[in-house]
Amino acid sequence: VSALKKDLWTVFAKYCKYTRHNDSYVNCFTCDANLQIGTSNCQLGHWLPKGGYPYHYFNEDNVRPQCYHCNINLSGNSEVFRRRLIDEIGIDRLNEIYDTRHTLEKRSAGWYSDKIAEYKEKLNELLE
Repeated sequence: VSALKKDLWTVFAKYCKYTRHNDSYVNCFTCDANLQIGTSNCQLGHWLPKGGYPYHYFNEDNVRPQCYHCNINLSGNSEVFRRRLIDEIGIDRLNEIYDTRHTLEKRSAGWYSDKIAEYKEKLNELLE
């Protein structure tokens, strides 16, 4: 399962970055820095950290492209992230993420395999 989780993260992160912009550049969600997709400075950050809230690890509403500085040095720059998420997805969807943050769900190898296939297909459609 851990290898599948890593594989899903790779395709999920790439898909989420390209949904923000369909060329090779995207802006950091929290500081607006221009980032080149595929570089170590272009990361996919979480509003609710994936370590503390694994249920939302692969939630598209909980992730956005971030620069290394905001994601790592500023620990996600979470207050700016939160404000901008509210502007983008609305308070109701943000509250839904927050209210379900402690949900526990054991995900099977099949779940990861299905999600990998789903996001590969979505990414291919996006890049065509």
